[in-house]
Amino acid sequence: PYSIARLSALLRHHGYNVNVHDTNVESYQYVKNNHDINYWEGRYYYAWERPVYHKEVFPIIKPVLDHSINDILATGDDIVGFSLYLTNLLSSLYMIEELKKKKPEIKVVVGGPESFNDWFENLVFKELEFPREYIDFRIQGEGEQELLTLLENLDSFLPREELYTFGGFRSKLDLNQLPFPDYTDFNLNLYLHSDGASIETSRGCVALCSFCAETHFWKYRWRDSDRVIEEMRHQIARYGIRRFWFVDSLANGNYKEFKRLVERIIEEKLDVKWNSY
Repeated sequence: PYSIARLSALLRHHGYNVNVHDTNVESYQYVKNNHDINYWEGRYYYAWERPVYHKEVFPIIKPVLDHSINDILATGDDIVGFSLYLTNLLSSLYMIEELKKKKPEIKVVVGGPESFNDWFENLVFKELEFPREYIDFRIQGEGEQELLTLLENLDSFLPREELYTFGGFRSKLDLNQLPFPDYTDFNLNLYLHSDGASIETSRGCVALCSFCAETHFWKYRWRDSDRVIEEMRHQIARYGIRRFWFVDSLANGNYKEFKRLVERIIEEKLDVKWNSY
C-alpha cells in the first residue's frame, strides 16, 4: 500500500505518532486460510458491492474487521483515516460506524479514489443511508499536504453534522521533497511477494486521452532519477526488497529522466526486478 506508507512516513517526519493497519491483506490471508474462494481475484470484483457483499463476503471477513476495530481502539489514537476504494467502501463504512459507536469522540477522515468522486456524498449518505456525523473530514486529490494541514489545525474545526472537505486537483507538491515510504508497519510476509514494494517516479500523465480520468487530475510531475535510486537503495537495505512496482500512470512521461533511471539501475548494479506502466 504505497500511499499509506508514504503518508505515515510524512506524518512521522513531522513528529506525529502513527499506527497503520492493513485490514485488506489480513482479510485476504484469513479467507485464503479458511475458505475455498479468493474474492481478491479480478473476476470477483462484483462481490464487494451490494447485494453480494452482504450475503457472501461480509459474514466471512467480519471477524477480521472486528479484530482490526479493536486494534485501532487499543492504540488510543484521536483520529483515524481510511483510504476508500469501490471494493473496500462497504467494509470501511462498517468499521467507521463501529468505531464511532464505541468511541464517539474519535475523528474520522477519509481519502482515496472513492472519496473524491462527485457522487460520494449521495452514495454514502443518501443511497447507503450512512449517518453523516460518522465521517468528519474528506480529503480529495493528493493527501500529503492536506492531511498534514488538517492535523496541524485539528482543534480549530468545530463539530458539525456536515463533513469538512479538503483538497482538489490543483496540487503542486514537489515529489522530490517527500520522505521515503515507511514499510515498518507492514508484515511483508503476508503479501504475495514478501521481497517486493511499490515505488513512484511521477504523478499524472502527459497525454490528453478523452477516455481516461488521469488527465483531469493534477499536472504531470516527475522525480529526479537520483532521488528514485536513493529510495530503491534505502528499501533494499532496510527491507531486502528485490522487486519494485512503479505505480506511475506513465513511467516514461519524461523520457530523458526515465532513461537516466534505467541507466542508473545498471550503473549501481542493483540486483532487482521491476515493472511499470
